[in-house]
Amino acid sequence: MAAVYSVTFVDAPGLAGTAFYVIPAGQIIIVRDIDVYYVTGLAGADCQVQFQGGAVFSFASFGPGDPPSVKSWRGRQVSGALPGLQVTTSGALDVRISGYVLTAP
Repeated sequence: MAAVYSVTFVDAPGLAGTAFYVIPAGQIIIVRDIDVYYVTGLAGADCQVQFQGGAVFSFASFGPGDPPSVKSWRGRQVSGALPGLQVTTSGALDVRISGYVLTAP
């Protein structure tokens, strides 16, 4: 049996836009953990995570003037044959996403 190790798909401090993780050919990924950090500011910010071509499976929202905080998601989302993972924010957020890369069946 092959060893399974956790991989960081996205590590994006201050992300204000979109970041991608391209799934290697012949592989699938399983997203296990998402952490979104917000540092208080005048504007709020939203963060959504999805597989490219798929539905949003995680969403975090921070309001204007909210105190510094983190919103976390723990679960298991499997990419299947989709090409990549996409995270989009509407303002500066620190985003970290990790999980596993496995050989496709």
